[in-house]
Amino acid sequence: MGGDIGITIVTPGFIESEMTKGRYLTKEGEMEVDQEIRDVLVGFIPVGYTEECAKAILNSACRGDRYLTMPSWFRVLYLWRVLCPEVLEWCYRLLYVTGPGASQRDAPSKMILHLTGAKNLLYSSSIQSSHLNQV
Repeated sequence: MGGDIGITIVTPGFIESEMTKGRYLTKEGEMEVDQEIRDVLVGFIPVGYTEECAKAILNSACRGDRYLTMPSWFRVLYLWRVLCPEVLEWCYRLLYVTGPGASQRDAPSKMILHLTGAKNLLYSSSIQSSHLNQV
């Protein structure tokens, strides 16, 4: 059976999901919507559409590809992680880590997102709504 079974390893970037919509499970076990924290965690990384990702996975599996990274530009981050991990770590700290006593909501990644207005360009319309259905 070894030759008859194919495996495709998928490494997705940020795709529409509960997390990119700002939904989180609280310590009490209740679902909460907090788009400010979402903006901190996702930052200015483009969020892909679920349908596009699903089609790419299906096409890749049908072709017999061994690996798929979706979106394709996300592969660059893996190269940086392997070749220059210190640079990637420095960028992460610069964009996502706040100073002592500062709120996570004040992270530079969120400030850049709001000051430039990039949220409208980088986030799909389905995750930009401030009215998300509670589960």
